[in-house]
Amino acid sequence: RAVQLWRERRFDEAQTIAKEVLEGRLRVLGEGHPDTLIARWTLGLVHDSEGRFADAIEQVTPVLTGWETIHGPRHPFLASVSTVLARNLARNDSLAPFEDSARALLEHQERALEEENTHIARDLVLLAQALVENGKHEEASEALERALEIYADEEAAIPVRWSVNAGAIGLVDEDEVMLALRAAIAEPEGVDPDELRFARKRLAQLERDGQEPVDGAAATEASFSGDG
Repeated sequence: RAVQLWRERRFDEAQTIAKEVLEGRLRVLGEGHPDTLIARWTLGLVHDSEGRFADAIEQVTPVLTGWETIHGPRHPFLASVSTVLARNLARNDSLAPFEDSARALLEHQERALEEENTHIARDLVLLAQALVENGKHEEASEALERALEIYADEEAAIPVRWSVNAGAIGLVDEDEVMLALRAAIAEPEGVDPDELRFARKRLAQLERDGQEPVDGAAATEASFSGDG
């Protein structure tokens, strides 16, 4: 019933029923039972659709780890779970409370994927953001450098999230960060929507903090185009 309501975009009703189902399955079946995990997944999807990113992360993370424990890292369902978790991590304003979730996502992807690719690079950057916000700069630097190597190997554009977090710990200077942000906003075609939202928020924050503006024409030539 909750899934049907979710499909009909009746999110308040769906959330109420999904919570009731989850609470009942926790009482009867316990945390690690597959039916409990599916109930968590349903509630997580509702929160995802509502834009309640932190709540979605809290529900989806145990689905990822629990389902992998039961079925192994390459079960097809986990591709959807990891996508939803990554999306909500990317959309939440702060990742400091969700370092464990970002780490769980990265470790799952490392087990599930045969080779390093841009999905792993994305997850390295998400973890790096959590680490930066929690003051763990050395580990954040290692994650960002590893992500940069993957982007280079894949000949992929470097996302603005990488530049912002690299700038926060001194891997790149502030001018490069501002250029990366302005370039993504000036030429948004091909930029992941979540990366674009992130760029706009961080640019506004930096401007409020008094960072000198960067010439818009120069920004369009920045090497960091921000493809997420």
